[in-house]
Amino acid sequence: MAAGSRGRLGTTTPLRGTWHAFLRRHREPRLFRPTRPTGLDCNVWNNSRFRRHEPMPAQEVIRLGLFLLLTGSFGWASREHLRNPSSYGFYRFFAFAGIFALVMLQAENWFMDPASARQIASWMLLALSAPLALHSLRLHRQLRQMPVDREGRPVLITWGVYRHLRHPLYASLFYFVWGTFLKSIDWASWGLALLTSLLLLKTAQVEEAENRIRFGEAYEIWMRARKRFIPFVL
Repeated sequence: MAAGSRGRLGTTTPLRGTWHAFLRRHREPRLFRPTRPTGLDCNVWNNSRFRRHEPMPAQEVIRLGLFLLLTGSFGWASREHLRNPSSYGFYRFFAFAGIFALVMLQAENWFMDPASARQIASWMLLALSAPLALHSLRLHRQLRQMPVDREGRPVLITWGVYRHLRHPLYASLFYFVWGTFLKSIDWASWGLALLTSLLLLKTAQVEEAENRIRFGEAYEIWMRARKRFIPFVL
């Protein structure tokens, strides 16, 4: 009798029975059960954020909560501007939202490799941003009410840091964005830094259009001699 054929009593030979068992085993649907890798692949497994049924880490939950809290609070403070897309405050809100997102993205890399050239450049930009922001805020506090001339027209402020920059506060935010970007360079930080910089630029442009109407030709003359964010450059 040939191997795999059926005998007189209808019994199945061992070869044919093995073949049927193989077909049944591969026809049955099986649940996906990933096996934990060993060796060099363990690092990929441990660092992967795309494994099935993996809960979000507590640190990421905290960062997401802080981002929503900061963005929501600033949005409430900017609610009047958000109703008017043609105002500079409309774009300023989204610029700050980009800054909050970038900070939360880079939080775990803030002090990583402190002696690297990238971190040194980052801290230099952040150190430049802080005093510029404090000086701008102090100047704005001193000038809560815009000075006016004898005829009641607003007077253009050209002293202090305004001798060198048109928008010192936005400039400090610009330095802060790129200092934060250098904490860890990847596609996400690149995208957020570029988008936030464009939003800061748009905010400054819209504010300049409003100031042209308020101050007239004097503002046009003052603008020609000063840059927005970086003296003599940008």
